[in-house]
Amino acid sequence: MCISKECDMKNYGFILLISLLALIQTSVLSANDSSSDNINPFLKLIPAETILFSGNTQLLNLDDYPLFSLGQSFNTPLDQSERDAMGKELSFLYELYMDLEATALQGNSFLQSHYGLPKNIAFALYTIGVSPVLKISLENEQAFLDVLSQAEKKSGFEHQNGDFESQKYWFYPIGNEHQLIVAIQKIDEDKKLATLALLSNTSSDTHKKSVLGLTLPEQSIEDKVTKIQNDNQYLPLSISFIDFKALVKSLFKPTNLTAEAQAEKNPWLELFGDQEAFILGLQASNCENDFMSLVQEMPQLIAGYKKYQVEGQRVIMDFEALLELKNHNVKTELDRFRGFIPNYISNGAQDNILALGMGVNLSQISPFFIYVTQAVRESTFQCEQLKEIQKNIAQMNPLMLAMVTGVVDGVHGIGFALQNFSMVETDENSDNQSSNSNGMVQEASKKFEVSSLISLSADNPLKVWQMMAAFVPQIALIIPSETPQKLNFPELDAMNLEVFIATKGQHLVLYSGQQAEEMSRSLLDEKMVVNGFFQETLNYTHLTKALTDVRHMLSQPENNQELLPVEACIYFDETLNIMSRLSGFIDYKSDFIDRGWLNLLNADIELNPALKYDYQLAGKYETYYIKDGCQLGKDGIEEVLEDGTGFYQQYSDDGQCFIFETRYRWTQLSEAMNLQYVSERSRPEGVCANEFDAWAIPAPEYVNDTCQLRNDSEGAFSCLYQWDDEMTKSVYKRI
Repeated sequence: MCISKECDMKNYGFILLISLLALIQTSVLSANDSSSDNINPFLKLIPAETILFSGNTQLLNLDDYPLFSLGQSFNTPLDQSERDAMGKELSFLYELYMDLEATALQGNSFLQSHYGLPKNIAFALYTIGVSPVLKISLENEQAFLDVLSQAEKKSGFEHQNGDFESQKYWFYPIGNEHQLIVAIQKIDEDKKLATLALLSNTSSDTHKKSVLGLTLPEQSIEDKVTKIQNDNQYLPLSISFIDFKALVKSLFKPTNLTAEAQAEKNPWLELFGDQEAFILGLQASNCENDFMSLVQEMPQLIAGYKKYQVEGQRVIMDFEALLELKNHNVKTELDRFRGFIPNYISNGAQDNILALGMGVNLSQISPFFIYVTQAVRESTFQCEQLKEIQKNIAQMNPLMLAMVTGVVDGVHGIGFALQNFSMVETDENSDNQSSNSNGMVQEASKKFEVSSLISLSADNPLKVWQMMAAFVPQIALIIPSETPQKLNFPELDAMNLEVFIATKGQHLVLYSGQQAEEMSRSLLDEKMVVNGFFQETLNYTHLTKALTDVRHMLSQPENNQELLPVEACIYFDETLNIMSRLSGFIDYKSDFIDRGWLNLLNADIELNPALKYDYQLAGKYETYYIKDGCQLGKDGIEEVLEDGTGFYQQYSDDGQCFIFETRYRWTQLSEAMNLQYVSERSRPEGVCANEFDAWAIPAPEYVNDTCQLRNDSEGAFSCLYQWDDEMTKSVYKRI
């Protein structure tokens, strides 16, 4: 079905929807289910020479892929001045994003009905030439168009109608040279397809036919994507690649063509204009052969899921991205560059809040640099741009790097892990208020317990320490040994933090806290072997607890050297509210293997359901505002009445009188409270001795207001407001 005039439509925002769907896929599809009915039908429409592709190879059942939402963020409708400042195009995108955000809160069923998606969905993001194209299957195009029509009305960004080869479409002018086209086509009786693409105003008819799928390519992408999937054992839910050879070929397509050959026009010049200096410069310098020789050694980047499993609200996944490398010498040099990552990092996702490990044989930095610079110097280039790079590299002196890296010669790895940062209440009457062992920082009735470990693994860790001591005089008198020694530095004493240094076999360690001390002992039994390049782990369960303690620390006046600004306090609380719903961990690894540079993301994350609160707003409250330092300041008295009206009174700075009063009407919609101010009055200059002005109707721009409700504790709630590009928060405590 083609788009009709009354079906107002736009679709930047739907790209956001697909991006979100790609991120929240939460089930495992059977890699053996390859029946023709289950194949993504869009694959046959995509030419094999596409530069970029990301999509599913088999249909995804949305019932198996619940849409996870972390909860409502604080966004408010745009007023007219904001729309004018953003422009119609950006405000249209904002409206689509707001719609998506609201839809995500209501789950998968609403998502499907709201956007008109089928249960078994296919999508593909790719390029025709260099024009980005998105295709997605639809079941109910009218629902989809209704969403776009609503965003169009709010933003005032109107489409224009187009007709090409009997295919009606809408297009939206993007600047003076480009347009976003949106078309809906009928695949069969119950299947429809939405196509979105960014085109130049001068795109050829042949190019448009390919974008709209009106002509099939001589060779489709289907075999290429299937091979990537099978060779790497990827799941069919999402396969991605960037083809660097196709990218180079596109850069050097002809620029000056006859009218009959315009279909083969350089796609970059077609999209960005015939006078694009960079493309013309490359072509004038005969760079094609040089560039193609380079990308032959690095032909493509591929990515996909090795595992994706859902257990209720728990997601377990393994995702990898591989940059293919073909040059044997480069792979040999990179393999020599690898180093040692200790077990407390590689197996420590459950024990640490955060852990970072860099396994690098620093002795190989200079040889690797010498190899690269020598290879570039000895290369023969025709391309002027590459000759200039070659000239700059030739001026570098690898001996300088060798001198610098000589300081850390023999180092094979550096690691850091944070196990604990928490606040512990202590006895206020305790006479011992100084810092004690195990990294505990004490003051008054509370102490912060810190546990962290830093390790340096080397052939001779003492030699490395002595080399560092030559540059840092204050550590020159410290000689690490198996017996831990406390570092007596003023900076550490100022933080009441005890840090110890010791050697554990071939590992030099600095630690604070009992847990870190116990972890450091495990290094005695670890042999320093080559096992990786980089690893990072983050445990959301432990992180949330630590952030909660940090937030508590920030709210203590004696701990605030520099007061945290109001908005920072509010955003901290909002972030903590989101983080509190997450548990589990992510583990990221980067390493060099025989096939190239491999990046792995393993995750085991559970999203706890958002709590639904039955806000009983009617009542009388003392109100407070958040001030710098995350403190509560006394604000006023407010009465919210059952009949939908309210009365607010603001205290003077000294709290001796009310200096401002307003009457309003209120309604509640889900987690939001809508306010319409009816009348207000104030004491001139905010002085208690002055009589109130007469009641008056507020200025039009201050009549309507909206706050996002937040539950703080029993009998108390908060309201988040956005005023003049600033966020503020009112806290209501029931009287």
